[in-house]
Amino acid sequence: MSALNTAESEHASRAAQLLESYQPAAGVFDELSDAGGVRPRWRDVLDAFAAMGPEGTRAAQDKAQRLLAENGVTFIAQGERSRPWHLDLFPLLMDPKEWAAIELGVIQRARLLNALLVDLYGEQRVLKDKVLPPGLVFGNPQFLRPCASIGVRDNLHLHFVAFDLGRSADGRWWVLSDRTQAPSGAGYALENRVVSSQSLPEVFAERNVRRLASFFRSFTQRFLSLGNSDTPLAVFLSPGQATQNYFEHAYLARYLGFSVVEGSDLTVRDDRVYLKTVEGLKPVDLIMRRISAELCDPLELRTDAPRPGRRRAARGPRSCRARSS
Repeated sequence: MSALNTAESEHASRAAQLLESYQPAAGVFDELSDAGGVRPRWRDVLDAFAAMGPEGTRAAQDKAQRLLAENGVTFIAQGERSRPWHLDLFPLLMDPKEWAAIELGVIQRARLLNALLVDLYGEQRVLKDKVLPPGLVFGNPQFLRPCASIGVRDNLHLHFVAFDLGRSADGRWWVLSDRTQAPSGAGYALENRVVSSQSLPEVFAERNVRRLASFFRSFTQRFLSLGNSDTPLAVFLSPGQATQNYFEHAYLARYLGFSVVEGSDLTVRDDRVYLKTVEGLKPVDLIMRRISAELCDPLELRTDAPRPGRRRAARGPRSCRARSS
C-alpha cells in the first residue's frame, strides 16, 4: 500500500471515529444524517475535523475560549451574575436552497409585522374590519396609546427584528416566536463568527461561508440615512452595564460606529434630544433603542423611565426620530 493510500485510510478511519458514539434522537429531525447515512453537506466539514485530529480540535476550542475571554464576552443570565460566554465550534450547516426559502419567509413575515404596526398606530383598519379583536390590542400592555400620533419615516417601525426558528420532526422549519422589542443576539452571532474564523481558519478559507458584515453594513447605511444631516449623530441606548446583554450593546455600538449611552446621558431641551458630553450638549439625530419601549418617557409612558420628553421629541418636526428596533 502506498503512503498516499495509507494516509487516506487513516483519514477515513478518523472520520468514522467521529460518528462511532453518535446516536440519532428519536422523534426529532436529525440534522447530521438520514436513512442513507451522513447528509452530503456535512461530509466536507466532518472530514476537516477528522483531519485535525483530537489534539487539533482541542487546540481550536481552547483558542476560541481564550479569544472570548480576551474580548471580555460575557452574559448575565436571569438572577445570576456575569458569566463567560461559551462557544461550540462545531457548526450548524444549512443547504443554500433551504436557507433561501427561510430568508424569503422571514422577510415576508417582517413586512407583515411592520404593516400591522403601521395600521395599529394609524388607521386601525384591522380593528375596524374585525381582523383582530380590539381587546387583544388595547388590553396588551405593550400597545402604547400615546405613540399612536407619531409618524415614522417611510412607515418603517421595525428596523431590527429577530425570529426564533425550529425544525419539526418532518424537516419543516417553523417560526417559534417573533422578537420585535429590542431583539438581542446579533452581536453575539457576529462575535461567534469572528472567533470561529480565527480558530478554524482553514475550515473557513476552504468553504464559501456566507458573510455577516454585509448585513451590518446595509443596516448602518439605511439607519444613518434617516437622519436630518449629512453627518448624523446616532446613539445606542442601553439600560446599562447591569443588563444581561450589555456586552452585546457595547460591541454592536462600537462595530456600527455609534456611541453607547444610558438614559442619564441624554436630556431633552425644547423638544430636542441632546447627548451630554464634556464639550457640552450635542443634538442627537438617531437613537437605536435597546430598552423597552415603555421606558422611553416617564411623562407619557412609564413613570420609572429615566428621562422625560423623548416621545415629544420623536413627534416634533425639528427633532430626532427615536427609532424602535
